[in-house]
Amino acid sequence: IVNPKWIYDPSGYVFEAVESNRLQGVEARVLYLNPATGTWEVWHDAEDYDQINPQQTDAEGKYGWDVPEGKWKVVWIKDGYETASSSELEVPPPHFDVNMGLISKAAPEIAAVTAVVSSGGDYVDVKFTQYVQTSIPLQADTIVVKDASGNVLEGAAAYVNAQNSPNGESLSRTLRFT
Repeated sequence: IVNPKWIYDPSGYVFEAVESNRLQGVEARVLYLNPATGTWEVWHDAEDYDQINPQQTDAEGKYGWDVPEGKWKVVWIKDGYETASSSELEVPPPHFDVNMGLISKAAPEIAAVTAVVSSGGDYVDVKFTQYVQTSIPLQADTIVVKDASGNVLEGAAAYVNAQNSPNGESLSRTLRFT
């Protein structure tokens, strides 16, 4: 006699700041609500269902399991980021969009400075290691560019290639002086 147990999907991806900035190597851990104790516990029976728990997100920030019926929660852990957890998930139904944005503990730093001279106009791009809010007003001396003689060049700074975070906040990793 066979007594099958159906398994369903909680899966998604992990990102930083904007959904296109996926995070690889995040530990994703699925927890279940133990009905006997009323506590959240790490799912230790994963191997019985040919699943791996915890697991690491892939190059696209993706992770996922197929779990039996019950109440589930996903926790994400990565060094340098705040730990995050999903809301309670009732399974079934399957959940294909359990996506999470992690918050970095590191302050933005300058990653690269690139000067471009072209017929369309000259500019200097300053690329940061983290996304920054574009809503914060830029001051006149946010970027000071000097020529080879030490003379300050006239120009204006603005964020470029801005993207919206899931909550609609405009973020960018590049500040351009034109």
